[in-house]
Amino acid sequence: MRRLLKWLLGLILLIPTTLLVVLVLVTILVFTNIGLSSGLWVAQKLVPELKVGSTEGSLLPNFSLHDVEYVNPELGVKTYLKRFDFSTSLDCLFEHSICIDTVAIDGLKFSMPTLPESNTPPEDESSGGLPALFLPIPISLTHLNVNNIEINVLGYKAKWDHFSTGFYAQGRTLTVRPIVWKKIDLTLAPVEESPVKVKPIIPLSKQSDITLPNVILPFGIKLEKLDVYDFTLKQTRPVVVNHLGLQASVRGSDVEVKNFKLDMPEADLSLETKVTLSGDYPLSLEAKGMVKMPDYKGQVIDLKAKGSVADLTLSSQLSGDAIAKLNARVQPLKSTLPFELSLRDVKAQWPFKGQADYQVLLKQLDGKGSLEGYQLQLDGQLAGTEIPQVNISGNAQGDLSQISLDRLNIDTLGGNISGQVMVNWQAPLNWNATLGLTDIQPGLQWPEAEGKISGSIIHSGSLTSQGGWRVKVPTLDIKGIIRDYPLVIRGQLSAHDVTGRGQYTVRTRGLKIAHAGNGIKLKGKLDKQWDMNLDVDMPKLSNTLPQLKGQIKGNIQLRGEQKQPKVITNLAATNIDWNNAEATLTSLSLKGEVSPFPAPSGDIVLQARKGYYQENKLDDLTLRFSGNEQLHRLSLETVTDIASAKLQIQGGLKKQNVWKGQLQDASVALSVQKDKESPVWRIDHPVDIQYILDTQTANVQAHCWLNSPSKICLDSDLKAGESGEANLSIQHFTFNQLQAFLPSATKIEGEINATAWAKWAKNASPQVELELDVPTGNITQDLEPPVIIGWDKLHLSADLKDNKLAMKWLFDLTKNGQIQGQLAIPNVQAKQMEIEGKNTIESIHLGFLSPLLGEQNRMNAIVQSDFAFKGPMLNPKVNGQFNITDFLLEGQMFPVDVKKGEINTKFNGYSAVLNSELDTADGKLTLKGDANWAQRNQWFANLRAFGNELKVDVPPMVALKVKPDLTIAITPTLAKITGQIDIPWGRILVEELPESAISVSKDEILLNEKLQPIEEKTGLPMALETDVTINIGNDVSLSAFGLKGNLVGSLKVSQKNKGPFILGEIRIENGYYQSFGQDLIIKEGKILMNGPADQPYVAIKAIRNPDNTEDDVVAGIQVTGPADAPEVTIFSEPAMSQNSALSYLLRGRDVDDVGGGSAMTTALIGLSLAKSGKVVGQIGEAFGVQDLQLGTAGSGDDSQVTVSGYIAPGLQVKYGVGIFNALGEFTVRYELVTNFYIEAVTGLDSAVDFIYQFSFD
Repeated sequence: MRRLLKWLLGLILLIPTTLLVVLVLVTILVFTNIGLSSGLWVAQKLVPELKVGSTEGSLLPNFSLHDVEYVNPELGVKTYLKRFDFSTSLDCLFEHSICIDTVAIDGLKFSMPTLPESNTPPEDESSGGLPALFLPIPISLTHLNVNNIEINVLGYKAKWDHFSTGFYAQGRTLTVRPIVWKKIDLTLAPVEESPVKVKPIIPLSKQSDITLPNVILPFGIKLEKLDVYDFTLKQTRPVVVNHLGLQASVRGSDVEVKNFKLDMPEADLSLETKVTLSGDYPLSLEAKGMVKMPDYKGQVIDLKAKGSVADLTLSSQLSGDAIAKLNARVQPLKSTLPFELSLRDVKAQWPFKGQADYQVLLKQLDGKGSLEGYQLQLDGQLAGTEIPQVNISGNAQGDLSQISLDRLNIDTLGGNISGQVMVNWQAPLNWNATLGLTDIQPGLQWPEAEGKISGSIIHSGSLTSQGGWRVKVPTLDIKGIIRDYPLVIRGQLSAHDVTGRGQYTVRTRGLKIAHAGNGIKLKGKLDKQWDMNLDVDMPKLSNTLPQLKGQIKGNIQLRGEQKQPKVITNLAATNIDWNNAEATLTSLSLKGEVSPFPAPSGDIVLQARKGYYQENKLDDLTLRFSGNEQLHRLSLETVTDIASAKLQIQGGLKKQNVWKGQLQDASVALSVQKDKESPVWRIDHPVDIQYILDTQTANVQAHCWLNSPSKICLDSDLKAGESGEANLSIQHFTFNQLQAFLPSATKIEGEINATAWAKWAKNASPQVELELDVPTGNITQDLEPPVIIGWDKLHLSADLKDNKLAMKWLFDLTKNGQIQGQLAIPNVQAKQMEIEGKNTIESIHLGFLSPLLGEQNRMNAIVQSDFAFKGPMLNPKVNGQFNITDFLLEGQMFPVDVKKGEINTKFNGYSAVLNSELDTADGKLTLKGDANWAQRNQWFANLRAFGNELKVDVPPMVALKVKPDLTIAITPTLAKITGQIDIPWGRILVEELPESAISVSKDEILLNEKLQPIEEKTGLPMALETDVTINIGNDVSLSAFGLKGNLVGSLKVSQKNKGPFILGEIRIENGYYQSFGQDLIIKEGKILMNGPADQPYVAIKAIRNPDNTEDDVVAGIQVTGPADAPEVTIFSEPAMSQNSALSYLLRGRDVDDVGGGSAMTTALIGLSLAKSGKVVGQIGEAFGVQDLQLGTAGSGDDSQVTVSGYIAPGLQVKYGVGIFNALGEFTVRYELVTNFYIEAVTGLDSAVDFIYQFSFD
């Protein structure tokens, strides 16, 4: 008994002890790192492929694993995990739920390139559906993070930077918290090409309708948000998604997607939809897309769908640059695919934006039916800049086997094209068409083809079962009138290649094109035996081709067996004139015989005689070719006004696609002068040439072109292809050989010596070395005296190596200064090339250019410069200076004589400063400016010009003293001039305008060589704005066409966008005006400006001198209105009749019985002569009299009509006849020296006078 009690007591103690030990062990395993490490140690022993680097924490509540690896060669699996984190909340267990706080995977790399072999039998695909799911307790995952992932499965590669989400599940509902997925790259596995198995087409009668399965999910899903950022599908043309966002829910069979947003570089898309995955799948959908590609940017498409998949109604609208409306109804589940569609109001163009080359307008396209049979109706329009407007309408019907256009109607070019077209899709494919043309007018689109044509075309064709084709045109009958001449196109043609192996057969009983006496005829057959003729007879080319004159006559014969045919050509053209003598040829002929295959061979001659192209003359050209592929010869002889040339080449195509030949003889004679023998350049020996077609490589033997003592040599054999090397030299090339290319007044003496070496290869940078030397020489321009620019030495060297270019130059002028410098580009292949260099100009005197300015004009200056540049090639920094000293300008060509001056410009990086002082005879002109080009597209320059009173002479009319103060500011888009100009003193003398001087009409239109208007150019690449005030002082006098007086006033000249706008007033003071044969005193004279410069307004009031007027009457004229159409009125004080006022104005007294008619006669003569001066000059020149003029002289009863002119230099004759008497007066005046004359007058009285003219201020 005691033993039993003892055993029971031990058992009682053992149970709690055991439970305690188990509890301790479980605690250690679950809640300590020892347990975690022990569990992983066991796992690694059981799975040797598994390795874990280190651990943190315990199984509960959280732990971390580092550097986890699993490599199984047998399965082809390789996995590496940098870090795995897991944490949970144990408090949820007391709430009867499972809560996982965090599951985080970071740095996973998984690779399984191939699938392992598997012996597992395939599963039965039949399924009884998904059972309903129910979670009795809630399960939640707060944070699921999967970051820095790289996966390679069967060649499909994916990686992303960040993925985060979470979920909550309870009962039959799963809620997915917001998903954020960033930076995803996906690469698809390469696709192995395999033959496509073509499934046999099942007839519609044997096809059944589609039945959709009912889909019911066992639990509901709610996706709160999905955001995908920066997705890229890598392929030849990558697919990029900037952002994809949506919200979705699924419950039972109902699926809903909301707030779907897709942002791609090409387009944006938004969408919302609902669909039920049962029955006919009822659905509703609204989508909107916008294109962002540059060529189609802004294009929007709206799409709405409703109904069900079994019976779907669609409506869509296109807006933006292209517009359209589409309504459709389709039943996709039925085997016959019944449909209805209506496309309306389509408007589109190509290019999509900007000026349209082509435009499409579709009023309607309606369709109805099914695959068993459908009908289409079309009504639209096509237009373009290069094609005529076309209105198309028609009805069509068809099915799976064919489509037939029963009524095709095309309205275009003022006429109509109508007919029927049928295409049968069933093998073999065949078609036929019958078209009729009625009153087509090509001239509406192409003016040079004005006329009207009508006719008919019948066409049919088919493909053959052997892979070939057949085409027949049994009827081609078009006739009409083009450019007032009859046009006929008539004939028939058939062709086929039954097997598709190039065994063509072409037959025609006759095909003729005839127009305006010109014709082309084709007749014959091309079969196993060729027998076809093409006859050309075009005696009046200009009737058919308005830009081409001349005649063409000849024929082309195709003869022989199909395997070895012959083309015999005999064509001749005469008196060819293209585009009104832009290019002409007296004769052109092409004669010969060519066999195109199997081995090309032939013998052909091309000859051209006496032609011109623009200013270039061709005397003769003969080109001969003979031989076959293995051995052929080519010779060329040509003579032009610039040069004549001869060459002979012989060669042949050898095996392995290598052409070998020899330049047997070659010479070029340059035309220098008519009285001198032309220098002839010849090769020194026959030159071997080889060309390898496969590698496109040419080999040329070393040789020289000689014209003693000049040489141009290829110093070593040339190999030119993807790689090669060339070595060239020029020795003693004299400039006189270029005389034919220079103006006759320009002569150049000297010679050139140069060497050049170049080497290039694939995937290597090219190398170039160049040395150019020009010893003593000069350029002479034949003037009085001649302009000579001489040099003692010109040298240029360049070196390109390792993509670095270095250049140096030296121009040493004879008895003058020199220019020298250097330049370097560190990398010539860089997208943004850099440049570095410097240039120096040492004391170059410009006085030798004075003869270019003409007699009595002189200039001089000394130019010195020293500057360096460095930086981007298109915008380098410049440091240094550019100076002009001893600046001199004198002569009538220049309005201001500069006695001495300096212009100094200093460069400092991206800026420059200009300072200049120019000394004139009357004062000093100062120029100050600055510029900056740091931003290449935002550069600017400023200049201020100011000075003391400067005398400006523009002989013989204008002498002024001006005091300028102007500022000029220039940017890439605007040039702005502001400031003022004071004119304190001036003398303006306008004695006469050139005879019959007429300003150019504003309606003048200049045409180019194609008779198209030439757009006017402003001459400035930027807009011009001005704001300049001109102040006229009190010592400015004017004498012009009988008007004398002083000018006073102020003008403001401004300009914006359009031409100059002038605002201000000029007054005429102390003035008088000679008109109506009288000297009139100007009482009031104003020139008002309030608009463009050519639209002044005048207000002038002039009276007859009161001292010469009786009865204290004031008589005068008043001129008011625009200067180009003023209103002239005669007035008097006191007021009286016009006859009396005119009498007082002209004669100084009232009308009387004797003199009234005389006064009116004088007035009419005076007015008539005032209007006739423009044509009198031309009449005088016809009789050898220069400056012939009509005018009036004297006053009152002594009024005369005078005719004067110059019959020799300095010798003037004048004849006057009294208006109121028959007395004549003849005067001869001769200018002995300047302003000193001898004059003889004979009439009622005779006299000889010596006259000296002078003026004073």
